[in-house]
Amino acid sequence: MLRKSYKRATKGIATRGVITGFQTQNLGVGASSRKYFPEVEFQTLPGEKITFVSSFGSNADPKIGRKVKVLYYSDNPRDAAIASFFKFWIFPLPFLIGAAAFLLFSLFFYTNAFGQAK
Repeated sequence: MLRKSYKRATKGIATRGVITGFQTQNLGVGASSRKYFPEVEFQTLPGEKITFVSSFGSNADPKIGRKVKVLYYSDNPRDAAIASFFKFWIFPLPFLIGAAAFLLFSLFFYTNAFGQAK
């Protein structure tokens, strides 16, 4: 999923889309378990109108008519996604934080263990 998001961000075509509706999905019991997945319509560069449902949902219903940035592939415009900073960084960010913590800990250990010996 991370590789696909990165590929779409680097090789995809950016355009504007409009939220035209949403689909709901109940993931458990209660109102807080309901997820809303926005339905977005956009137009490709050749002029074809495409509608897709986002793979990421939220607890609040999306605002109909809101403009969003869409990334799609020219050879397969139906494989589109809403471009957002949060969506693209939600999975790699914990790994980056963990790697930075590991490097800092390693550097601290190295300087304390071997920095004193001469």
